[in-house]
Amino acid sequence: MPGVIVALCAGLPARIALPIAPGVSTAIIVVAAIAADAVGMGWNLWPVAIITIVCAAGCWWMRRIVSRVVDAGAIASRVRRRQASSSTRTTPRRGWWLAGGLLGVFLTGWHMIAQIGRPDNFAQSFDNMFHLNAVRWILDHSNGSSLTMSMTSGDGPTSFYPLAWHDVISLALKTANSADVAAGTNAMVLVISSVVWVLGCFYLIRMLGRATVPGVVAVGVLVCAFPTFPYLSTSYGVLYPNTLGMTLLPAMVALTYQIFLDPRAPKLRSTIPVALLAGFGMVLAGGVIASKQHSRSAGV
Repeated sequence: MPGVIVALCAGLPARIALPIAPGVSTAIIVVAAIAADAVGMGWNLWPVAIITIVCAAGCWWMRRIVSRVVDAGAIASRVRRRQASSSTRTTPRRGWWLAGGLLGVFLTGWHMIAQIGRPDNFAQSFDNMFHLNAVRWILDHSNGSSLTMSMTSGDGPTSFYPLAWHDVISLALKTANSADVAAGTNAMVLVISSVVWVLGCFYLIRMLGRATVPGVVAVGVLVCAFPTFPYLSTSYGVLYPNTLGMTLLPAMVALTYQIFLDPRAPKLRSTIPVALLAGFGMVLAGGVIASKQHSRSAGV
C-alpha cells in the first residue's frame, strides 16, 4: 500500500507505519485521482504510483535534512531519561500485542461478516444508492477527481465532493479487473472495520496507556464490543465516508501525540509530513465535509 512505502521512507518503524499507512494512502489516492483528471490520464494505478514516489522522495529528503539539524546528543539524553523513568515498568511482550490484535481483528470481522451476509448484499438506503452509483460512475468515466464529480449535477456546475471512499473502492476494483460494486463496498467495509480500526486502536493504547497482558487482551475484545462503532454507521444510514474517517482517527491521534508530546519526539520530527498526509487523508475521507456536501446535493 502507498502509505507503508511513504511512512518507511520517512523513518517510521514498521509497527507505526502499518497503522498510519491507511490515512496516508487515502490522501495519496485522492490527490492522484485529482491530478490524473487534471492532466488527462485515466483512473488507474499509474497516477497513484507517481504520487507515491513523489511523496516518498519528499519524506526521505525531509528525514535526511532533519537528522542533520536536530542535535543527536539532545535526542540521546531525552531517550535515556525516558528509559530511566520507565525502567521499573513492565510491558507485554510483542507476542501478546500480536495476539490481542489478531483477537480484535477476528471478533470485529466475524461480527461484520454476520452483519453483511452475502458479499453481494447492499444496504437499501438513500445514502448507499449515492455511494454505489458514485463508484460505478468513476469506473464508467475513469475519473475519480473530487473536483469534477458531475454525477448529480447534470448540466450544471460541479462542486467539490470528497471521493476518498469511492476512489479507493474503484481503484481496488480496477486492479482486480472486477465491476462488482456491491462486493467491493462490502470488502472495504470489512477491511476498515476489522483491520484499520483495530490497528489504530492498538497503536493509540500503546502510546497513551500503561498496558498489561490482561489489558492488551481486553483491548482486543473491547474494539469490537460497542454497537455504535463500527457497526451502526455501516448498517444505518449508511455513513460510509464518515466511517472511513473515524477508523483513521485513533492512529492519527497516536502519531500526533508521539511527535509533539513523547520524550522521544525529536527522532520523529522528520515524520511531520507523514502526519500531515494522514490528517489530510482523514479529512478527505468524509466526515463533516462529505455530510454537508451530500446534504447540499440532495437539496437539504
